[in-house]
Amino acid sequence: MLDVPTFLDFGAAENEAAALARHLTTRTRGWEQLLAVAQGLMMRVQDLPDSTEQGPDDLFDYPNAAPIVAAARIFDTLAEFD
Repeated sequence: MLDVPTFLDFGAAENEAAALARHLTTRTRGWEQLLAVAQGLMMRVQDLPDSTEQGPDDLFDYPNAAPIVAAARIFDTLAEFD
C-alpha cells in the first residue's frame, strides 16, 4: 500500500478542488496548495522502488489506488476549471 503522510489529506483536497470548481463559498485551500498536494501524492508513487511486492493488479484495490485517483482528479479539475 502507498505510504501517504497524514498532512497530504487527499480526500479533503479532492473535495476542496470540486468545491472550488463549483465556485462554492466554503473555506478551502487555494489551487496552489491543492496542486502541491496532488504533486506530493504523485511524487510518492514515482519514488516507489521497482522491487516492491506490489504489482499493477494491486491498483485495482481501492485503498492502494485512492491517492493516485485523488491526485488525478485534482489535476483534472485544475486543468478544466482554473
